[in-house]
Amino acid sequence: MGSNYKAETGATLYPAYGAFDDYHYRTYRKPVLTLEIAGTDFVAPASTIRTRGAEIYKGFSQFAKETITFGSTKSAFLEDATVDSVNVTTDFDHPILD
Repeated sequence: MGSNYKAETGATLYPAYGAFDDYHYRTYRKPVLTLEIAGTDFVAPASTIRTRGAEIYKGFSQFAKETITFGSTKSAFLEDATVDSVNVTTDFDHPILD
């Protein structure tokens, strides 16, 4: 179970004038992160919260890894990179809430 996500700027996802993340990236050339989750109208069904949490955790982890190499010649940040799929049963052994 899980999803693959393409790394891209918020502006390439859809226009959102005044968005702080794209402003910060353009102005300071520092890594930024915008989170979007599966679902409609920014609402995820309760039955998918644990899975979405695992995916977000993996996204944060990948973002942290990419910030280490950000600006170097081997950086994959903002290229055609994808975040690994999340396997909820093996990749996320620590429950979010019990």
